[in-house]
Amino acid sequence: MSTPPPSSHAAELENSRLGVIYFLGNLQVDFSPEASAKEMKDKALALLKSKVGDGRVMAAAGKVGAVVEGIDKKVDEIAKSIQQWLEQRFNVPASDAELAVQHVRYNLPSLIFGIQGAARGTGSLDASGALDIARGLGTAITRTIDYIDLQYKGRGVLLEAGHPDIVAQSIKSSIGKSALVGLAEAALVGAKAALAAFTGGVGVIINKIAGVIEALLRFAVRFCDALALRKVFADARRKWSCYKQPDAIQKSAGDFSDWFKQAVDHATVVAALVMNCGIAGDAMRFLQVVTGDGAVITQGQFDKGITYLNGLKSSAADLIQDVQANMRISSTDKMTASLLKHAGEIGYVQREAASSWRARIFGWSNQQSTKSKALNWLLDKAGYKQSTVLRRV
Repeated sequence: MSTPPPSSHAAELENSRLGVIYFLGNLQVDFSPEASAKEMKDKALALLKSKVGDGRVMAAAGKVGAVVEGIDKKVDEIAKSIQQWLEQRFNVPASDAELAVQHVRYNLPSLIFGIQGAARGTGSLDASGALDIARGLGTAITRTIDYIDLQYKGRGVLLEAGHPDIVAQSIKSSIGKSALVGLAEAALVGAKAALAAFTGGVGVIINKIAGVIEALLRFAVRFCDALALRKVFADARRKWSCYKQPDAIQKSAGDFSDWFKQAVDHATVVAALVMNCGIAGDAMRFLQVVTGDGAVITQGQFDKGITYLNGLKSSAADLIQDVQANMRISSTDKMTASLLKHAGEIGYVQREAASSWRARIFGWSNQQSTKSKALNWLLDKAGYKQSTVLRRV
């Protein structure tokens, strides 16, 4: 049975929740859909250009003209498959997913002709050959999506044996759900399965086509992330504007937790930003802010939870850097800007710390085996307490 926290502790948690609202409400996304879509296309075509070497693919792909009509239906099918993937796997609203694929669809014809030119090693294009490539690309993208979903289905970020379930489910799932780690491998599998026949199975060309597929899918996800982040930040600003009202959201742990989990569900990098920036206070307070759980846990449970969190911070830093590479999250507020910088860097500090001999010994002493428990007992006797009850003063 949970022990109700004292009033002073409740006030601390309310201030921490208010800090999260302040932090998110002062962030902004510097993202131009048109510029980002052009950058995606230029990057994909640049991958193909080096095969020909004289720029003919780039020039020809930019002048597809009337022959686009011949592949129009297949392009629509590709766009639809990407839109369904965004909606189903990333919980993206239909309107946001539709907007993202509009930009993808606009650039698909030139990419298809670029693939055709690169596969032939010339700058010549024709509608029938492009239709074959379009069919192959559609199959490759579908297989890429199937493969990456199979690899990550139900995986999430799971607690290791012995770690108590004190981390919010939204935090645990967000890193695994949003990080596109493995997309390059999946794209290569899809390209090999569907386009080897059109390219003679040449590894260099297949790798380039896989790069095009990766660029398309990564752009679609990050585009939707940017739209979702804008909504979260705008909502946080609205909540900050009325934080003095009696029914302000930071006054209710349950309402705040529901709001935060919903924000994370639609903009997964929010979890990483809040966890790493430090605005929610110390680790114990952070756990209680995002879960609404005021239960007293043992020192050993807390230590194990912190070990897990530190590892998660490293993954969160990777996610933040990945998002920042595709869009720019910034703030004109000096304090928020400093917290944002800290959020992107703290994971690397944790990664270095986790490689130390102290961290290794701690990890060895917190497993389920008899030897590990014996080591834990010896460390307790030596003064390195890991199993006493954690009490607030």
